Amino acid sequence: MLQTINKYLVRVTTLSLAVLTIKVGWIYLVPMAVLMNTHRNELIPSRFKK
Repeated sequence: MLQTINKYLVRVTTLSLAVLTIKVGWIYLVPMAVLMNTHRNELIPSRFKK
């Protein structure tokens, strides 16, 4: 009985941690992606010129 509860708890904690990391990751990744898209036109020509 205790083992099944422990397994369930481990699964729930890992799932909640994964969801949290994904949410936090989105908060950081979306602005980064937007910045990269806005600056891509400036970054790529400077690389190719060199």
